[in-house]
Amino acid sequence: MGRVSVKSSRRTLFRKVPDEWHEEVEVVVVGSGFAGLAAAAEAAGLGARVVILEKMRRYGGNSLISGGGYASWDSKLHLRQELDLGEDSQEQHREDTLVGGDRYNIPALVEIMTRGAPEGLGWLIDTGVQFARTLPRLGGHSAHRSHHAMKYGRGITEPLKKLAINRGAELRTNMTVTAILRKDEDSPVLG
Repeated sequence: MGRVSVKSSRRTLFRKVPDEWHEEVEVVVVGSGFAGLAAAAEAAGLGARVVILEKMRRYGGNSLISGGGYASWDSKLHLRQELDLGEDSQEQHREDTLVGGDRYNIPALVEIMTRGAPEGLGWLIDTGVQFARTLPRLGGHSAHRSHHAMKYGRGITEPLKKLAINRGAELRTNMTVTAILRKDEDSPVLG
């Protein structure tokens, strides 16, 4: 039997690490929503053996049934200019995100997310995601920056799944992760 350790309000279950594994892979991605599929596609694209574990019987999680939105202060679509929707900036997007999170968010991560938003949107477009030619201003945003995929969430998950699989990632459904194995709280994940 293992022990439960609480650190920073995260629960980590420690169990004895086995001497042998029945299978070894370089990257295990837990969940097959937007983030999981993108991570799997990138890792597989770099040559890693990748397995995606999804607890549901089908891929996509909540992302599959979402509105398929992506917030970005700029894009290669240039919809803001085309539709004459005013100005926006990375600084404004960052501030809106901090305020929207009631300033409980981690500023360094918000900085990375907002600075990289245009590049991420461009990557999705290059992956085959098609976005509507509108740019609404949704709640929490002080500017028009909400890009929405055609076919909603499926419009993002389908191209990402295709890319991940084409690059060699393996998707396994009905796979619940019950523990993350480490030697101790600060060591790398082993299984």
